[in-house]
Amino acid sequence: MITNFAKAHDEAIRAMFRALFNEETDLAVRIDAFQNAAEELRVKYDDGTWRNHYRNTNVISTYLWLRYPDKYYIYKYELYKAAATELGADYAPKRNGSETA
Repeated sequence: MITNFAKAHDEAIRAMFRALFNEETDLAVRIDAFQNAAEELRVKYDDGTWRNHYRNTNVISTYLWLRYPDKYYIYKYELYKAAATELGADYAPKRNGSETA
């Protein structure tokens, strides 16, 4: 899907990644902005087949890990939830990458 977005508007994709990789901005803000920009592109350039932008926390964490492998890790909800359950954590992770008390 990211390739389709780049074909439709390559400068917008470059700007999205520059903003995502800008370490001076809060991580949550960068992730939300990346997802919102992807959804805007999906809506604007949809050819009738773009039902989802597929830029979830797992995909975004992979982009961050590829750019900064010593700082970020690949987030996978299912593994995070299983670890929290196994450890008897007093919080429950949500699918979007946040946690609840």
